[in-house]
Amino acid sequence: MESTHARVHFLWWITVSFTLLRGGDSDSCGAFENTMVLSNADLNQGLAFTAEQRTNLGIDALLPFGQRDIDLQSQLIMQELHSIDDDLHKYRLLINILESNARLFYYTLINNLQALMPIVYTPTVGTACQQLSRIMRRFDHGIWLNAHDDSVSAIERKLRQWRNKEDVKAIVVTDGERILGLGDLGANGFGISLGKTALYTAIGGIQPSQLLSVSIDVGTNNEQLLHDPFYIGIKARRDEFQSQYDTVMDAFMQSVVNVYGNTTLVQFEDFGNSNAFRLLQRYQHNFNMFNDDIQGTAAVTMAGIYASLKSKHGLKRLKDHRFLLIGAGSAGIGIADIISTAIVQESASISFEEANKYVWLMDSKGLIYEQRKHGAISSLKQRYAHSYTLSDDDENLKDIAYIVSKLGITAIVGVSGVSKQFTKDVITALKSNTKYPLIFSLSNPTANSECTAQEAYDWTQNQLFFASGSPFTLRPDTFDDGKLITPSQGNNAYIFPGVALGLIASESFSVPNEIFLIAAQTVADLMHSGEYIDLLDYGVIYPPIGDIRKVSVEIAIKVAETIHKKKLTQQESPS
Repeated sequence: MESTHARVHFLWWITVSFTLLRGGDSDSCGAFENTMVLSNADLNQGLAFTAEQRTNLGIDALLPFGQRDIDLQSQLIMQELHSIDDDLHKYRLLINILESNARLFYYTLINNLQALMPIVYTPTVGTACQQLSRIMRRFDHGIWLNAHDDSVSAIERKLRQWRNKEDVKAIVVTDGERILGLGDLGANGFGISLGKTALYTAIGGIQPSQLLSVSIDVGTNNEQLLHDPFYIGIKARRDEFQSQYDTVMDAFMQSVVNVYGNTTLVQFEDFGNSNAFRLLQRYQHNFNMFNDDIQGTAAVTMAGIYASLKSKHGLKRLKDHRFLLIGAGSAGIGIADIISTAIVQESASISFEEANKYVWLMDSKGLIYEQRKHGAISSLKQRYAHSYTLSDDDENLKDIAYIVSKLGITAIVGVSGVSKQFTKDVITALKSNTKYPLIFSLSNPTANSECTAQEAYDWTQNQLFFASGSPFTLRPDTFDDGKLITPSQGNNAYIFPGVALGLIASESFSVPNEIFLIAAQTVADLMHSGEYIDLLDYGVIYPPIGDIRKVSVEIAIKVAETIHKKKLTQQESPS
């Protein structure tokens, strides 16, 4: 396939996708010539309706004489948001806008993405999920399934109730068991699906009508929710439905295909460690699906690692590094696997098993190693349980600084959800192994970060490559030259909207693992371009959040090209 022609084709698709969000066809609601248009969030334009439209729709008496175009309305929303101190209140205001004027919501989000991403997504979405039962007023933002929907017919019936059932291209589904680093939030976890679909539109340019948020409520082990009279989910523990869990999930996946088609993309979001990898392995070869916590987190981490290798500072090859992952759950294993895959790609003579030896893992029991006597090692962790000869008390292998020093670690990644684990001693030990260490403090939300950006920069004398899961700022005096830098946020939003856009545009029916390594390379290649390369001197390893939509376009093109090359679509290749 001619790459230039492919780029033109997919860029055209993306341009069409953005038409509605940029104002679109002002007469799109002409068929709804009644007052219901004002109460339909997908059609309502508020004071942006022209005098002619108001008369034709029979709503001229229901609106004041004055008009405000969408840009002016958006300015007013931003003024109100700036006057609010509490981020949860800002979130509630934005959801109110979404419920009354969806076009205005997305227009405002797209044009103020850097300011509003922390509100509609991490970290504020975590707080919103914790409070969802108490703050949500309308519940028709998606589909609510539960443990009693244990047949294809039952789930199909519910999926057909969605108002845009003829147009669904992608679904974000969660069972709420592991929301960010906050644990089991049950049905309240629906907020994370809603946040992700908003970013699919704002960053990936995918039409809101093509997206669906889904909650699968199979109980919760959260005691607070079980005793909360306002909790909106099933008040039962998860083990009550354990025997039918796979039946419900199987029925859901098959129902998606039956109702929406086999090219409908399903993104799994914030499933617990006991199910995340298992379900990925269960479905990825037969359905068009991926798990963002495993594959998306891995890709964005790998993108940052790749970017650092091209800097004039630091190590130049993956094989020169020794990686330590704090947290051996689904995200940790996913990152370990993609690093190993990248090492194999870098050095063709190395097997995947040999590449594993460059990566070490720690879990709640300490360092994972072959001879460990305390703490079971699951089959997923086993390939990273390397031989290690003990010379000290076993308790030392729970001390991160000791392990960093002992193993010669040069890159550390935190995904355990436990805060403040990257102490000054840990960073100092890391710095003693390499002049420019890689530090990924990825646990969310902000309160769970392993360290702040300022701490990492101060403790390394600004000689580092850094990324955090939630956004941070640096003091104005951090750099001697007075440069004002926004430290990198290793946000999956660099990956999943572009991946989804490429999969939807190419009408894929399967998602190969290599897509995520390609996405990582694409992001890193952008950092190596003239526009961003100087940022690497300041430890920044991702393009600015303000340019994230451009990143998504580039990823989408690469993904779509790959889908066509691998013949994972029935679509004719663009020519």
